[in-house]
Amino acid sequence: RFFLRGTGPQTGQVRPVRAVRQMVAFRPMNLITGEGIGRRYNAIFCRNVTIYFDRQTQSRVFQMLSERLEPGGLLFVGHSESLLSVTTHLRFVRPSVYQCS
Repeated sequence: RFFLRGTGPQTGQVRPVRAVRQMVAFRPMNLITGEGIGRRYNAIFCRNVTIYFDRQTQSRVFQMLSERLEPGGLLFVGHSESLLSVTTHLRFVRPSVYQCS
């Protein structure tokens, strides 16, 4: 109910319904400099991006993202990513999901 299924050349693709698109901000962001991060968010999806960064850069990125979450907001990371050795104010919810305290 939240997605439209593609037809014809778009078969196999989905698109959020208008109501969802109006609630979501899709924008490019520079995770190294923080440029474009903007306001606070209820959820941030950063999946399978930091696996290409060294541990120190991962720590800085996760710290910056955690600071951009509203209290109770969720950070979704890839299954191969972990914040276990990163100091942030996020708590583990389940694999790949962390919540801002």
